[in-house]
Amino acid sequence: LKEDLQDEDHSVQIEGAKKIPVVATAIGPKRARKDLIDFLSEYLNESSDETMVAIGKAMADVAKVVGGAEFLGCLVPLLEKLAFEEETVVCDAASTSLGSIIQDMGKNEVEKQIMPILERMANAEWFQPRVGVSKLLPMAYPKASEGSQKTIIE
Repeated sequence: LKEDLQDEDHSVQIEGAKKIPVVATAIGPKRARKDLIDFLSEYLNESSDETMVAIGKAMADVAKVVGGAEFLGCLVPLLEKLAFEEETVVCDAASTSLGSIIQDMGKNEVEKQIMPILERMANAEWFQPRVGVSKLLPMAYPKASEGSQKTIIE
């Protein structure tokens, strides 16, 4: 995976990114949560938009193999990073995966890990994160605390 993602050919990088869920399954939940996510977070700084889209999409499948709902939070920082990218398709891929994760998270996790991100996205300078948050709020609202729900409405 590392070789594919660091290849100079963008098509090889994209194909490598599409294999991320298979790699996560093969290395197991604990290493997927730590080693794989750490590597991908560092890698994002040097990847193309197309590769970031593939990584963003892959995170929805990786969520299924990180060890259960209580561990979904490990994916959130990486997806937040993608959600703030300038390229619209990157933000959209991240928002789609975040939406999938929100549906599987409990109320406490959504309140602690997702609501602060949604607030940052709503107040972002660029329009892409603001568009992404509009897609995520309907999913997060039912799981948000009463205080957060009031903030969303305001």
